[in-house]
Amino acid sequence: MVPGRAEPAEGEREEGSFADDSTQDQRQPPPIDGLAVVLEGDRLEAGGKLFPLTATALEIGRGRSRALYGDVDARLELPDAKLSARHARLTRDRTTWAIEDLGSSNGTWVSGERITRQRVDCGEAIRVGRSLLTIVADAGPALDHKRGEAWPFHTLSSQVARGFAALRKVASGKTPILILGGKGAGKEAIARAVHVRSGRQGAFVVVGCATLPASLIEAHLFGHQRGAFLGAARDELGFFRAAEGGTILLDEVGDLPATTQAALLRVLTDGAVTPVGAFSPVPVDVRVVAATRRPLAEWVSAGRFRADLYARLAVHVFRVVPLRERRQDLGVLLASFASELGRDVRVRPEAAEALYESGWPLDVRGLKTAFEAVVSRAEGGVVRATDLPDWIFTPLDGEPSVRPLSPEERLLRDQLAERLFATSYDVEEVARQMGYPRKQVERWIIRYGLHKG
Repeated sequence: MVPGRAEPAEGEREEGSFADDSTQDQRQPPPIDGLAVVLEGDRLEAGGKLFPLTATALEIGRGRSRALYGDVDARLELPDAKLSARHARLTRDRTTWAIEDLGSSNGTWVSGERITRQRVDCGEAIRVGRSLLTIVADAGPALDHKRGEAWPFHTLSSQVARGFAALRKVASGKTPILILGGKGAGKEAIARAVHVRSGRQGAFVVVGCATLPASLIEAHLFGHQRGAFLGAARDELGFFRAAEGGTILLDEVGDLPATTQAALLRVLTDGAVTPVGAFSPVPVDVRVVAATRRPLAEWVSAGRFRADLYARLAVHVFRVVPLRERRQDLGVLLASFASELGRDVRVRPEAAEALYESGWPLDVRGLKTAFEAVVSRAEGGVVRATDLPDWIFTPLDGEPSVRPLSPEERLLRDQLAERLFATSYDVEEVARQMGYPRKQVERWIIRYGLHKG
């Protein structure tokens, strides 16, 4: 089940929202559930799609196109050749859902297990044919996001949609924005989208604060004059003046040393920079977007980050929701990656489930890296579970993820075990028999715990 967010304490600013968006309309309609078509394995380019679950019963079956029909006894049709005409039925009992297989040829699967009838929780993976579905709680904001302007990105997550709606309100302004998120979460992409929407005509300049040489940080940020220090052979504008009329992204702003924090505060206060070696400040018109994976609010309390600078940067705070909290967006992302690669890609159900169940320690960047690597070697453009790299199942603490094996993986494990036993653990011979490189067979031995011993 996808973890939810705890309610913020009284007086605490909620992550993913904005300081000027604290009031909420008390007349909001009650939340509704949604059914997300996470992906269709044979039509990856179709991406994900969210449908409202307002009916008490919904039948799932094969059709000519992806569409939802009816209000009371609804029917979802998917152009999936592996679906039966009447494949499965979802039914609601007050606040819970159950799914029943209707005697389909290829079965209905929940979290990797074939079922006849079973209760299903929001966030659980439902496989019918070669399509992956999941129920989404509180789907209203995501449905509104889909119907309206899907800015800056399409999403099936209401948590993400709420954040985007708030971000849209301030993107065209000039006040600073602080983006919070882990490695690979997409902070730079969000900042770039803000810059584009702002309409500012200047450049979008990205500064990796953690990579700047300690002795030259201020020279890089604010510029310098010729002769200001050894090696300063000519005048340099610096990043802030290079972004004149545009937007500067201070990535990993939490890594700036204390002296530079003080200088940055002065720039935000005065709207001017003083190049190293100069005595007169130079006015700059720059929109500042800061990003960090550091817990800046905690660092302020601990004295590791200036409270006054934090107050300047955090006028609007946006939290990038990690992929593990919005797994229903998997198909949306994969469709985008496949389009960038210009490849016709199909994903087998077991591979889709494995991708869906991953904790994604490297977030969206990790998904993209893994997908591009797998597609480059996928036979016939078909991604199978056995093609996926092992590291996607390892969370940040370094311990392997515990997840049930898919039927395809169980079959592979059993075949591998038989061949290892028959050859007295001659891995080279097993690799030859199976038609795979030795290193791949060694990875499977580790994954399935088939060490000799």
